[in-house]
Amino acid sequence: MWLDLFLDNVLSATNTLYSNNAIVATLLVFLMVATITDIRALKIPDKLNGLFFILRLALIPIIGISFNNVLGAIIGFFLLLIPAMIRMHKMGGDIKCMTVVGFYLGAYITPVFIAITCIYGLVYSLFKLFITKKKGNMPFAPFFLLTHITLWLITNLF
Repeated sequence: MWLDLFLDNVLSATNTLYSNNAIVATLLVFLMVATITDIRALKIPDKLNGLFFILRLALIPIIGISFNNVLGAIIGFFLLLIPAMIRMHKMGGDIKCMTVVGFYLGAYITPVFIAITCIYGLVYSLFKLFITKKKGNMPFAPFFLLTHITLWLITNLF
């Protein structure tokens, strides 16, 4: 019952969000730049995260804001912070990036976004492990970008 309500809210929020070209384009640019820097240096700069946070604030007159957006940022922050702390993993830039993305997406889409991102990351990790037999740090921003594109495609094609 509550799951049906949650999924209905996720579907409604996704359709609303991904029909807004300002949000889609802003997130696309942000995640593309974050992906490039994360692949090159395994780091997402604080300046980049700060810039897109400020841009989201500047977009308030155009796209609005609600408690749902703030809650999305909080959810994004804690859903990456807690596993990073448990595993003692350095993911500061990724956590801040997901916090900003959660601020754009809102509370309903953010957990789904993170789940899809983790599935992409798991598939990549397993593939890398089987091919190279090596474990190691990997950039996480490319999976954020891939998830954003996936949700946009699903929303606009179906």
